[in-house]
Amino acid sequence: MSHTTPCWRTLRRFASTLHFAVFSTIFLIASPSHSQSASTVKPQIAVLNLEGRGISENEAATLSDRLRNELVKTEAFVVVDREYMDKTLAEQGFQMTGCTLQQCAVEAGQILNVRKIVIGLIGKVGGTYAINIHMIDVASGQMEHSVKQDHRGRIDGLLPVLEKLAVKMAEKAAGHSKADGRARLKHQLKIHSSPSGAEVLINGKVMGTTPLSGNVPHASKLKIVIRREGYAEWQQSLTMENDSQLNAELAPLKAGSSKTWLWVAGGVGAAAIGTTAYVLLSGRESNGGNNESLPAFPWPPK
Repeated sequence: MSHTTPCWRTLRRFASTLHFAVFSTIFLIASPSHSQSASTVKPQIAVLNLEGRGISENEAATLSDRLRNELVKTEAFVVVDREYMDKTLAEQGFQMTGCTLQQCAVEAGQILNVRKIVIGLIGKVGGTYAINIHMIDVASGQMEHSVKQDHRGRIDGLLPVLEKLAVKMAEKAAGHSKADGRARLKHQLKIHSSPSGAEVLINGKVMGTTPLSGNVPHASKLKIVIRREGYAEWQQSLTMENDSQLNAELAPLKAGSSKTWLWVAGGVGAAAIGTTAYVLLSGRESNGGNNESLPAFPWPPK
């Protein structure tokens, strides 16, 4: 910690806290949500940079930023901006030395005037990364929630892991079930077909023609049907866990035939009806594939 005179340090902390409180009050009054009951107000939290062991400082900082973004996406918290946090802590001469991580976290939370503060560790052992994240109540100094997960593979595989951990943290903080917590998240679904211009039905509702895209709540269960005159009907059942892209290669029908093609995990399907065997190649790409702009379908289906 800094060796600043305790009295002067206390005064500076009080001034910083007062400044933050005034700013927060003005923001809340100006916000449309100010009229909501106190029980619906999202807790203000700050996320300290994750401690890295076996990874570089830049990698730890990048993963810390991703965790902040994922916590924002849960819509369960008001997350303090990293630049504001760094500036405020620097003005107070705050340093993460001379105290335990939990003690330092509480002091940082007091300076930032937040209710909760998030700390964590990313360690590497061999080819496995271990992530541990904790939420601490600033007023009591107690560790309220903890989430953890191991990941074996490349370091960029930690990005989706952090998304899952942020959702788990939001679930615990809100006291909701796993399904309720994740329901706040949405994933982008892109649908293509060859040939294009095929009608798309999701859960029995017509959504438009290919190509198109839309944002669908996490864990939604979808039955997708793609059909076009002169081609076999294409079907797939899908549970939304990540951004996804579907690519349907529609098979031409022979004269007088009528077949439905089913997508099978692994990307290869076969006709379930009829005597002629065709192979339907289709695909699903995680993370939405390319970034082209597609016509949007509404959600939920009307």
